[in-house]
Amino acid sequence: MGWGAVRCGPVWLGSYGYARRGKARLGKAGLGGVWQGKVLKQKKLKRGINMKITKEYSPTKHADFGIEKAQIYGQHLDSLQAESGVLTPATVISDAKDKDSPIHSYFEWDNKKAGNKHRLHQARSLMNSILVKIVYPDNSESKIRKFHNITIEYSKEEKKSERGYVSVDVVVQSRELTAQVVEFARSELAAWSNRYRQYEKLQSFIDIVDNITISLKSFNNNKSPRLSSNDFSRPRQTA
Repeated sequence: MGWGAVRCGPVWLGSYGYARRGKARLGKAGLGGVWQGKVLKQKKLKRGINMKITKEYSPTKHADFGIEKAQIYGQHLDSLQAESGVLTPATVISDAKDKDSPIHSYFEWDNKKAGNKHRLHQARSLMNSILVKIVYPDNSESKIRKFHNITIEYSKEEKKSERGYVSVDVVVQSRELTAQVVEFARSELAAWSNRYRQYEKLQSFIDIVDNITISLKSFNNNKSPRLSSNDFSRPRQTA
């Protein structure tokens, strides 16, 4: 099942060059909407963090490639996501099959060594292994994950959905996507807390983590409905 283009376009960096949550431009829709023959209004985040999302990429600690490759891979995946809207492992592999693709060499193409399931795993690993540098107004810097795994619903009645990846530039523009990332962070923290709860020496830290998970759950209580596939434009039919 293919994705239409979300038309993410360039992130609107505001008066001072810092991306504002809820004020970024998603294609023709203007502030926070997606073009689908009409403007789809999305709730703006009440409170945003001013930050400049750069185009400087680096690998995660456990990535199997260096900083030069991370820059090449990050730039290409960013462009690919701008064209396809949502990245899936299948989308990435389809692009990588072209020997001229910058990410072609990352994959194992010898079917005697690995099949398509392994390449799907490689695609997920690649998207999870790219960091991007962000700069705050006080010129402090940080590196965060470039692509986030989110859920798109096809049909609420039939409960059909699929997971895909979008860049952090897109996530910070949408309350729905931000809520999904926050929920994932909350579940990771809760899992860590439960894993080590029996160790007395960690109890003070576990109490802190528990309080954080409660706060994150409260933050998401007022989230908007999950993003639907209807919020993404469909590809044109060709003869």
